[in-house]
Amino acid sequence: MKIKICLSLIVFALQSFICGASPTISLPMHREADETVNVVLHKCRDFSWGYKDKTTGEILIDCQYWWADNFHQGIAKAYWSYWNRKYGLLFLVDGKIIQSEVKYDDILNISEGLVGVKLDNKWGFINNKGEIAIPFIYEDASSFREGLAGVQIIQPFDTVDLTPYKTEFDFRLKRKWGFIDKEGNEIIPFMYDSVSPFSDGLARAKFDNKWGVINIKNEVVIPFIYDGIVIYSSFIRVELDNKMGLIDKQNNIIAPIIYDIIYGRIHKNIVIVKLDGKYGLIDNKTGKEVFPIKYDNIHSFRGGLAVVRLNNKFGFVDKDGNLVVPIIYSWAYDFREGLARVRYDGKWGFVDTTGNLVIPIIYDNVLNDGFDKGRARVKLGDQWISIDKNSNKIE
Repeated sequence: MKIKICLSLIVFALQSFICGASPTISLPMHREADETVNVVLHKCRDFSWGYKDKTTGEILIDCQYWWADNFHQGIAKAYWSYWNRKYGLLFLVDGKIIQSEVKYDDILNISEGLVGVKLDNKWGFINNKGEIAIPFIYEDASSFREGLAGVQIIQPFDTVDLTPYKTEFDFRLKRKWGFIDKEGNEIIPFMYDSVSPFSDGLARAKFDNKWGVINIKNEVVIPFIYDGIVIYSSFIRVELDNKMGLIDKQNNIIAPIIYDIIYGRIHKNIVIVKLDGKYGLIDNKTGKEVFPIKYDNIHSFRGGLAVVRLNNKFGFVDKDGNLVVPIIYSWAYDFREGLARVRYDGKWGFVDTTGNLVIPIIYDNVLNDGFDKGRARVKLGDQWISIDKNSNKIE
């Protein structure tokens, strides 16, 4: 095993040197395995991957993949080798693992029983038995959602003749997106510059360089007038002329398009907004201010509270916009294990989620963000010590 590991590392280093590649490689994250599947990933000491039985630990496939993912809906994807940059698919059929050829340029995450794959620069879809469900004819594709997948084709321009400007690229071609069903039937015509997957019957679409929202019947729900759109479960964030606002899914205005930035929903019906360099909180259902737009910064919520900064002082607000910890501290960190470290007059202490100072502000420094597994490392004078949540010294 030691010889195998050493050889793997030597080969990897040589290939990196010869190809000019960096040994630090960004690989996709592993998804959690389906709970109903009894096959999970197995990692070997030489950094390769295989598969094992989740219950017994029996090795089902020896470690042979450079990278691999867990099974989802009966399909997993893997790199056999980093250097040829090709994917393969594995299918779980009747309890047996079947491997495909290693030939795909790219693979989407499986969704609704189909997985989008790219072969010879064209996209198609394969089912969980390894059969081609939709042929490889598309320029680009997204995963299925609510029975439809966005796909892209190339169309010739109807009226514009750009022949004099033609070089090695064919500028007379245009790429358009539409939606197909699981049989490959065109459901929404190829007329959009870009689309997003459907969610709750709605999808973002870009037409004539503007964004709007369509439904599954290709009816325009939100007109194509915006520079950007993000759909949330209960509201839609829109952008126009570098300003942001909120509308509902019937195109009614919730918050006017006046804000520099509107951050995504941080809790229930609360969002952070920025206007003229100041931050506040608004209700994403009514557009009303929950917390005045006067703060220099507002952090995301941790432990039910968020750090706010005003005139270089820090405090905490709750998710209803109430000031829980007064804005008196020269520095404050997010809550961790129910306590947050705060600084006052050059010394550190801790407050709880009710705003009470539970550990006195007497420490010269605190290691990291504070408490971890019930203890914190603090500096008192020249000595580093560990304390519990009652400020007692512990070994």
